[in-house]
Amino acid sequence: VIREYDAHTDDTVSVDFSPDGRLFASASDDETAMVWEVEKDQPLAVLEGHRSRLLTVRFSPDGRALATGSWDTTAILWDMNTFEEIRKFEGHTGGVTHIEFLPEKQAILTSSWDNSLRMWNIVTGAVLREFNGHTGGVNALAISPDRSVAISGAFDTFVRVWDVNSVLEVDRLIGPAGVNIVSFSPDGRILAAGYDDNTIVLWDMRTHRPIKTLEGHNGHVNELDFTSDGALLVSGDDEGSVFLWDVATGELLWQKDMLVSGAVGGLDFSFDDSQLLVGGGAFVHLLDINGESIAAFEYAGRVVSAIFHPDGTKFAVGLLRADNNLLLADAQTGEVLRQYDGHTDGVLALAFNQDGSQLLSGSFDNS
Repeated sequence: VIREYDAHTDDTVSVDFSPDGRLFASASDDETAMVWEVEKDQPLAVLEGHRSRLLTVRFSPDGRALATGSWDTTAILWDMNTFEEIRKFEGHTGGVTHIEFLPEKQAILTSSWDNSLRMWNIVTGAVLREFNGHTGGVNALAISPDRSVAISGAFDTFVRVWDVNSVLEVDRLIGPAGVNIVSFSPDGRILAAGYDDNTIVLWDMRTHRPIKTLEGHNGHVNELDFTSDGALLVSGDDEGSVFLWDVATGELLWQKDMLVSGAVGGLDFSFDDSQLLVGGGAFVHLLDINGESIAAFEYAGRVVSAIFHPDGTKFAVGLLRADNNLLLADAQTGEVLRQYDGHTDGVLALAFNQDGSQLLSGSFDNS
């Protein structure tokens, strides 16, 4: 273990690196957020101000502020120089599930289980716009790559399109069922949305019309990822299947039933999009872009998270077990290069910083 961060007294539910990679923040069910220097194992600051479990944490693009959202229905903006509360945003009547910064508008955008989104002025704390219309909790939020459009998805079957500049609803995209996940293509022209009926709809973000409905999954889609050129979309579901789709034609290029039972536990393209890492069961599978198996590496535990190192030569694996639950492995051989023994429960979340020099892990053991 390079370093263990274990100051929280309950489950860690969200983490985020600062833009420069020097700090990261963690949000917990213990009602606090903590700010850490990556090189130190004690928190730089403990942020106390919420009255219930936290749901999300997000650094501003310039790293000077941090926003947190909580089941207590509030969002709080924190100064990263003094670690003092700058402002509390009150008005939602349900937990704040996601936060996005809009620096060009000096604003943040929040989504909530109260079926709404709100845009707040970060200087005054005033509500600039309340986005109403959803009749189910908003559990998916995305900002387009050019920062001009916000997307919200909810259990009410609607994906709503909001113009960030005019703060007006542009359109509502009627889907077949509740929305689980949304993802923009790298150029922002296509939105992929996964629904409760196990389908994926590709939406043209210029016309707001459906391009294709992708059918075939037998479980809820829990992973969506475009290749870097936007030509292909990979999807994973909670029944253990992985599909690769041609975005232009909607053609299913291949399907792999990776697991006998259980969800896909990690889905990640290599840096050059030539290989795909799939976790689940006791295995990490390495596939080529044609879906052919390159290797299957078996580990002593259920794989619940897997992610490529940025250089593509190795990968990290999180296992659902009490010890020996975080591994760094060679991407060619599957050989364990390093074993991290600090966690005492399953490792569910993994993230490398940009240069791959640091690995952040989150676990059921509260650290």
